[in-house]
Amino acid sequence: MVPEKSLYRPILMDFRQENYDLFEEFPPVQSPNNSKKIDLVFKDRDKNHLIAIEVKMSDWKRALKQALLNTTYCHYSYIAMPKRTVAILNKEIFKESGIGVIAVHEDNCKVVVKPKFSRSTPMVKKCSYTFDLMHKKRTLPKR
Repeated sequence: MVPEKSLYRPILMDFRQENYDLFEEFPPVQSPNNSKKIDLVFKDRDKNHLIAIEVKMSDWKRALKQALLNTTYCHYSYIAMPKRTVAILNKEIFKESGIGVIAVHEDNCKVVVKPKFSRSTPMVKKCSYTFDLMHKKRTLPKR
């Protein structure tokens, strides 16, 4: 079985062309009892928007459920799956839910369904602040 992380590279390459910071396996809420992690979270440096991406090989229902939950924490939420899996999805479900869909194939990816914008809520703001703190810790020079 091919691991989900094998799909990360094309997504990372696509987003690195833009003005984004990245965090893999991002815990949106800092608490000892929370095991929730978002596969990939990007932060747009210009607009200050958080973008969540749940990566799955085939379980689109689980991906959709997680992506819907991610709208609580981020401005935009996507699922990313292999192109062959995306080809057979009912994209209307994702359009109606406001969840974006990314098809990944070898070394590239393509947005097939654009997500809807989720307004900033106190939870989104808290998540953005957490992202900034965690990102800053990762990029501080060592003494």
